[in-house]
Amino acid sequence: MRTHHDPIDSEHEELAGFIDRELRRLPELEAPPELGMQILQRIRAQAARPWWRRSFWDWPWQMRLPAGVMFMALATALVWGLSTVSLGALFEGLQGRLHQASPAWQTVTEWLAQAGHFYQHRDLGLWMWGGALLGTFMFLMMMGAVTALLRLSAPRTRSA
Repeated sequence: MRTHHDPIDSEHEELAGFIDRELRRLPELEAPPELGMQILQRIRAQAARPWWRRSFWDWPWQMRLPAGVMFMALATALVWGLSTVSLGALFEGLQGRLHQASPAWQTVTEWLAQAGHFYQHRDLGLWMWGGALLGTFMFLMMMGAVTALLRLSAPRTRSA
């Protein structure tokens, strides 16, 4: 709870009121007559696109299933391949390139190289990359779920 009057809030409220009054004084805008036809043409053009040029979720399920299997195979190969990479050596190479850029970059790459060697010696490469891939996959799935929920909860408008 506020105990004092903030002058910044007061200025903000005055500005918001001024903008609101000015916007209300403006005349209503009319859409150009050809705008409706242009919109319909774009909708028809999008609907006429082949399935592979649409959103993944608009693909037929017979195509989504093999694509999903191929994605999982690629992800598995990526995790396996990255688990064999020496992170310490990777960051040491990066450190050599960034050494002249800035002392701060040198410190960061030294720390990353030490962390890479630490994880490599404990044989955590597969777990680390697998966890990173699983986390990325979970993040993308959550974004997709939120997008779907927002689309489903959005009010539908009917055109006359």
